[in-house]
Amino acid sequence: MNAIDTIAINAAIFILEIDGVITYSRVDDDGARVVVSLPTGYLNGDPNIGYDAETEARGRKIDAALGACGLRFSDAGSEDGGEYWIFVAKA
Repeated sequence: MNAIDTIAINAAIFILEIDGVITYSRVDDDGARVVVSLPTGYLNGDPNIGYDAETEARGRKIDAALGACGLRFSDAGSEDGGEYWIFVAKA
């Protein structure tokens, strides 16, 4: 990725943080991999059923912002109070 792409990624992350959509982010490999943390809620409190409406809305905002920077969702995991989502450069 070039410097302009990294600047766009950092700008998108900044907006997501300011809007309260994510709580933490890390940009690795010159923007080829981005990890974001977000608070999550689940239907009936059960992660096996699916996300609540607020988390679904967060997901759409994250996907749109990072997708516009050439990143796609790759993997996720749980952590205290939420989840972390990993995005990688589109092939």
